[in-house]
Amino acid sequence: MAATWADIQRLVSDLQRVQLSQSSKKLSEANCVEVVSKLIQRSLIDVVFTRDGHSYITQKHLATEVRNECVALGGRAPLTDIATSLNVDLEHVERAAHQLASENTEFKISGGELFAEEYVTNLQNGLRTLLIENGYQTLSSLCKHWNLSQKLGLSDGGSNAKNGQVEQIITQDNADVKIETLPSMLLSTALLQQCSTAVKEAVHETDVCDVQSALQSLAIPFDDADLIAISEQVASSESGLHSAGTHIFSDRILSKTIERLGDRIDAWAHELMSRIQQERKGTQQQKKVVEVCHPLILLE
Repeated sequence: MAATWADIQRLVSDLQRVQLSQSSKKLSEANCVEVVSKLIQRSLIDVVFTRDGHSYITQKHLATEVRNECVALGGRAPLTDIATSLNVDLEHVERAAHQLASENTEFKISGGELFAEEYVTNLQNGLRTLLIENGYQTLSSLCKHWNLSQKLGLSDGGSNAKNGQVEQIITQDNADVKIETLPSMLLSTALLQQCSTAVKEAVHETDVCDVQSALQSLAIPFDDADLIAISEQVASSESGLHSAGTHIFSDRILSKTIERLGDRIDAWAHELMSRIQQERKGTQQQKKVVEVCHPLILLE
């Protein structure tokens, strides 16, 4: 008959009671090790050994210890630090942390760190304040401000890939945060709309727009990847607009370009025909000269 968890708990209680008693029948350390080894061999308990091999801890209690370590460190704890503190291998801590995050929405894992919900909420509130004050924040400044690694955790790819860790931390489970992401920065939705409006006005005025020039008055440190992302977003938001790198152009400029190209082709064709006709006239004149000279040569 298979032992139940209640049976195992009673056995543990009996062991503790015997160990604490003053009886001559007290179990030795070797006896305890043997009993626990038998339980492990029969898969009745699942334990993790410490790095020195002198102690072991159940998986369930390890998860509790991982959680407690995160809370004790202010709601943010690198998994490597937790492993060092608990004196167990990192792989066991990683497994326990991922299980904790999957079963408990109050914890998240990002970039090899365990975050408590309260800590993430504080980051979200802090970012909201920064965006209210400035309208934007570069990822490099946020990493420095929050002491995050410059080597950010990548998301699924695309132009926004490198802001994976920051974006995951501040936006997950918080749909109220009105934040737009660009490859090198985060900015408020209102500011991004202002950028889009400025670019659209410029392209409607001249049919072609250099995004960097159109946004220069805002004094925002966009890099080329940001400008390309804005260009693509504006072009996709309105029919008749097209993006090419950091530039946007309209269908009208295409029509004008094709028309001008047609005019140049016509002019080139006319010039070529004139040259051909002149060459033909020159050839005919030379032929007449030869025909006139030929009889004279015979008379001589």
